[in-house]
Amino acid sequence: MQRKRSQAAIEYLTTYGWAIMILAVAALVLFSLGLFDPYTYAPKAQPGACYVIRPQAVIDTGAYLSGTCTNEIPQYVTRFGVANSSVSARLPTSAVASTSISAWFLSASSTQGQTVVLLGSNGGNNGYGIYLGGGCVGGTLTILESAVRWICTGVTYTTNTWYNIALVSMPSSGNVVYNLYLNGNAVYTSPPESLPITPVSPMLIGNDNANRNFNGSISNVQIYNTSLSTNDIIALYDEGIGGEPINIQNLVGWWPLNGNANDYSGNNNTGIPNNVIYDSKWYSGYARP
Repeated sequence: MQRKRSQAAIEYLTTYGWAIMILAVAALVLFSLGLFDPYTYAPKAQPGACYVIRPQAVIDTGAYLSGTCTNEIPQYVTRFGVANSSVSARLPTSAVASTSISAWFLSASSTQGQTVVLLGSNGGNNGYGIYLGGGCVGGTLTILESAVRWICTGVTYTTNTWYNIALVSMPSSGNVVYNLYLNGNAVYTSPPESLPITPVSPMLIGNDNANRNFNGSISNVQIYNTSLSTNDIIALYDEGIGGEPINIQNLVGWWPLNGNANDYSGNNNTGIPNNVIYDSKWYSGYARP
C-alpha cells in the first residue's frame, strides 16, 4: 500500500511539476514582453501632443504651451546605436556664457565616448556639450568645451537606467562656470573656464560627426538661452521624462523625440533624424520621479 501511495505521489508531482514549469516559462515570456510593467498600460503622450505657439501678439511678453500638456510619459523615445545614428538641427540662437541643456538618457553601455547633446559640430573647434566618457574614463559624465577641452567630472552612471541630465553654463568674471545636474541633483561644478568659441550649426543629438555614437535612448531634449536655477532643474526632473519646458520665454529648442525629430519650441528648429529607431517598448529602467 505504501508503495502505491509513493508512486501516486511521484506521478502527481511529475504531472503538476511540468504544468508549473510551463506556467513559469509562460510568465517569464510575458514579463519579458512588458505585460507586467505598469507603464505598458499607463496613458501616453502622442507625438506632438504638446507644443509651444508664439503668436505675434505675445512675442514680447512670452509664449505659451498648447495642446494636451499633461506630462504623461511619451509613446516613443528615440534609440541610437546604429552606425552614424543622430538627430541634427539648426543651432538655436544661444548666448555662449548663459545656456542650459536638459535631456533624458538611458545608455546601454559604459563605452568611452558617447555623445548625448552637442551644441555645434565637433572638429571645428567650436561648441560644447554633454558626453558619456568623452575624453575621460568610460562610465562617467563628461563636458566638452570648444570641441578641444574635455572636462572630466568623475560622476558615474549606471547602464540601462534612465536619467535626467542638465548642463548649465554661467558667466563668471569673463569666463564661464559649468554646473552639471543628474536627476535634479547638483553633481559637479567646474572651475572658471575660458569662454568656448561660439558654436555653429548644426547641433547634434546622439553623435558628433567624430564617431562618438550614443548607445542607448534619448528623450525630451530642451535648450534655453539662459542659466536655469537649481530650482528650475529640480522642477524639470520632477516633471518626469514627458515633462514640458518650464521657461518658455528663454526656450530656444525642444525636441521630445517622441516619434519624430520635430522642434516643438515654436522656433522651427526641426531636426533631421538619421538611422534612429522610435522605440515604443522603452519603459524598462525608468522610474517616475
